[in-house]
Amino acid sequence: MSVTLNQPQLIRSNRDGSAVYRLSWSSSLDDPTYYLYDLSTGKLLYSGPQPGYTLVSPAGVPLTFWVTDDNEESLPATYPGRMTLRWYEVTNASYYLIEEYVDAVWTVRARVPEDGRWVYNWQSRYLEDATTHEFRISAVDTAGNASAVVAFSELLVRRPDPPQVEYSYDEGTKKVTISEA
Repeated sequence: MSVTLNQPQLIRSNRDGSAVYRLSWSSSLDDPTYYLYDLSTGKLLYSGPQPGYTLVSPAGVPLTFWVTDDNEESLPATYPGRMTLRWYEVTNASYYLIEEYVDAVWTVRARVPEDGRWVYNWQSRYLEDATTHEFRISAVDTAGNASAVVAFSELLVRRPDPPQVEYSYDEGTKKVTISEA
């Protein structure tokens, strides 16, 4: 299975700097279902049998997209946009205080009540991509005394950078050849 992506056809340039393009492609399969993804957001733009799609490129925003004729399980690696923190219960805790380091300040994100479980999970907000995020957890007892802090620091990358490639378009065959840059 192989998809050949043709050179995007500029349909119209708009006054605001955006542009409308027509993408077209073909497959080595007989009756493929195509999947077109915007790699900058990870969103599926189109799925179906048609070998083409019209899209708008916003002003100053380069589009990176990917077309496949395989099922969605063959997508390039992508990772969730949230972190899940996991910790064990602390004896005599009343609740667990979760904080995130934002703009040089520790910001309270949650107070998770102690309810007798021995393992706790908490999921963060949707986090910014390609950024290191810091969280910390402390157990707080009924008198308001906090335990030692357990800190987490992770670089979140949902989608790896697109490969650095060069391509050429053969006017005779109407095919694009892609090679590593």
